[in-house]
Amino acid sequence: MSLWCHTLFSQLYNQETKTNTMKCNRYEEIYIQDIIIAHLQRMVNGQVSAKELPWQDMEKAFERCINGGRVYMSALHTMMQPFYELYLYGSPQICHFEAPMVRVFMEEVIRHDSDFIHWAYGHDLVAATEGWGDNMKRLKNDHVSYYFYLLEMLISNYPGHDWEKTATEVKELLFKSEVYSDYKTDELLCVLHAFAMIMQQKWPQNSKRAMFELLRDNWGFMKYFYSLMTRHIVGSKLSNFPALTNAVTQNKDNLPYIHIYYCALTERMDSLGLTSKQYEKLECSRQKLQEFCNRNEPSDILNELCDTLFPEDFQRMLSEMRPKTYIELEEENQKKDEIIERMKQQVSQAWDTTNRIADTFKNAFESSIPIPDIESRLMTLPAGIAWDIYNKLEESLRFHDNWRKHSQSIETKILARLQEVENRKPEVSLNNPQFKALYDIHGNQTINLEGLNNGGEEN
Repeated sequence: MSLWCHTLFSQLYNQETKTNTMKCNRYEEIYIQDIIIAHLQRMVNGQVSAKELPWQDMEKAFERCINGGRVYMSALHTMMQPFYELYLYGSPQICHFEAPMVRVFMEEVIRHDSDFIHWAYGHDLVAATEGWGDNMKRLKNDHVSYYFYLLEMLISNYPGHDWEKTATEVKELLFKSEVYSDYKTDELLCVLHAFAMIMQQKWPQNSKRAMFELLRDNWGFMKYFYSLMTRHIVGSKLSNFPALTNAVTQNKDNLPYIHIYYCALTERMDSLGLTSKQYEKLECSRQKLQEFCNRNEPSDILNELCDTLFPEDFQRMLSEMRPKTYIELEEENQKKDEIIERMKQQVSQAWDTTNRIADTFKNAFESSIPIPDIESRLMTLPAGIAWDIYNKLEESLRFHDNWRKHSQSIETKILARLQEVENRKPEVSLNNPQFKALYDIHGNQTINLEGLNNGGEEN
């Protein structure tokens, strides 16, 4: 803007007595048009390069718009819409990858334009994403960071967009791409799908932003995960899945998440449309991948993100297909050994308890406690334990005439109880009275023989 024009505007602006809270006056529009819009239009028309624009003057003019409040920014929003559209659809006229000052300026304007999100949500974001893909292929640019910057500015809890519909539409496009795929456009569509899945969650805006940043920071790995989930390679020029699988293991940053790729590969392997030779080669790669999983401790940092993106599949894949690490296998074997040792100890304790109970019954007999009382107490025990104790008593008391008079009757009753147990086939549960009684006996290792010391029949 020439010096005389700037001076004229300043004088007219200072003399302005009308309120500017309702509508931007023509002098303000001239200022915005001359300092910002005209220069951007010259760049779009190819009259000057991005590097030749007076960025400092444009930034000062933009700061003036910010300080001018809602009136200035509303006017700027209206005049910027043609450039917003070029930026939203990834047009090479304004998305200069070699000139970051364009992106920086556009982002700064958008962040301060409260009307931008409402305006952007009125456009076809899928078509816009495909435009970005075309531009990247045209400029031979493989970096998706600019597109991430664009989506980051769309993070909002504004209710005016159906993100679920967007996610469904993109997913359908991605699965159609199995037949004819475009590795760069499909990669951006995967980013949009992930963004739409995050945005439809009922989370605070800060949580959505944090999850999106996690996606952005780990996209180098996540695009491999998406390749498997969509059954065709995205974001890579590699032509086959064995090569892709090998590439995953080459980057050490991927190792904490290699189990996620392994689970997806195991899940999708049969549906990748491979020939028998290709399948055999991929299976070999999968076996090597399992070794990486065994040697590296898995991280759960990406679990919530992956579960958000593929809620119908991820948790199931993780629980059914994740291979254990060597450390986990060692811990599992150690736990099994501990359980076996504990079982041995408990069995030994159970037999010790049974022997002590048998000795108590034997002492009761030798103390001339009536056998019917002894029998009564014996029948309160679970049938299996009663049978073991009976056999011990039979072994030690078989030469006592009084015992022989009653032993056959006691044996018959216990066997009948055992048959009843067999017929009922109870579930193995502490809720079952017999197993609960066994637990109580083994736990307390005592038995109440109160009432067996009342005297009675001489033995």
